[in-house]
Amino acid sequence: MKYVRPKNHCKECPLQHEGLCKNVLKIKQINDPRKYNHPARGTRSWKLKYNKRSNVERVNASLKENYQLNDTRFYQANHAIVFYHLIQLTYNAKTFAYQRLTKRKTEKK
Repeated sequence: MKYVRPKNHCKECPLQHEGLCKNVLKIKQINDPRKYNHPARGTRSWKLKYNKRSNVERVNASLKENYQLNDTRFYQANHAIVFYHLIQLTYNAKTFAYQRLTKRKTEKK
């Protein structure tokens, strides 16, 4: 992340006249990921990512409530993964069919 140092600080800087002063500060996110997150809170891209996140959470909640995703009955990981993929497939097919039906209804009107 790049920050431009305010001009009022550069007036007092002793390195300004020697050519060593840097007006642009580069800060790595690794130093403090909670303070310097990508993208910054309140920006348009942050709001878009937040909305996408809430959509995913709504889908996961629906899968857990309606399709019993919390209650897997398998002891082997392979069986549980196949079960999870089948649940996702049925959910996607249901939503796709619902979207096509609503699109047809709106086209007829």
